[in-house]
Amino acid sequence: EFHKILKNGLNETAEKELFIFIHGYNTGFTAAAKRTAQLFYDIEYDGIPMFYSWPSNGKLVNYSNDGLQIEYSFKLFSKFVTDVVSKNLDKKVNIIAHSMGNRLLVKALSQLPLNNPSIKFGKIIMAAPDVDVQEFKINHLESLSTLSEKVTLYSSSQDLALLASKQVNSTPRLGMAGKHLFVSNPKIQTIDLSGVDCEDFLKHACFANSMIILEDIKNVLENKPFKRVVNKNANGEYYTLKKL
Repeated sequence: EFHKILKNGLNETAEKELFIFIHGYNTGFTAAAKRTAQLFYDIEYDGIPMFYSWPSNGKLVNYSNDGLQIEYSFKLFSKFVTDVVSKNLDKKVNIIAHSMGNRLLVKALSQLPLNNPSIKFGKIIMAAPDVDVQEFKINHLESLSTLSEKVTLYSSSQDLALLASKQVNSTPRLGMAGKHLFVSNPKIQTIDLSGVDCEDFLKHACFANSMIILEDIKNVLENKPFKRVVNKNANGEYYTLKKL
């Protein structure tokens, strides 16, 4: 019944596509639903918005336990997202993941066969990913880049939550910028948001609190021209955003 309703909904949209939002740490079901609705509204998305709610405790003090819930949940998400894609082969399935939700994303997609033509995603957007950089590079980079049209990574050196995560985990996080900025051309387009102001005190949810970033996400999903500045470091090109 779920897939029938989804297919009927997709057929009524102009672009015949959807996005699945994966929330981060310290986020319960209701907050994840509200964030999904907000993204859908703010980017004026002409498709179906969905979200996948893994069992976060929704409490600031339960960071480690939320990490364990990711380990318990990623195979379930892998099965769910495979079902959605395989039953909508003529549609485009995009994914937007935030914070610890990116751990669920990369672990789930690494479970999928790279040579199955029926499993292909549209755009994958990684916002402030709380993922170990070396683990991502070794275990997940190939699967994400192979299974999708494009991967966009939003990073920031101002993200206080990721700085705290680095201290707890003793390893740099994928969403950090500065000397830890992850650049891997052409597999991933990295956007350094360090210079972008947003209302979020921790600078961890700027992807949903800055119209400049929301416009860039909209352009990613709609294949529209970007308002970006090209920069280079030793590993290749990355981008910053022009002010509106």
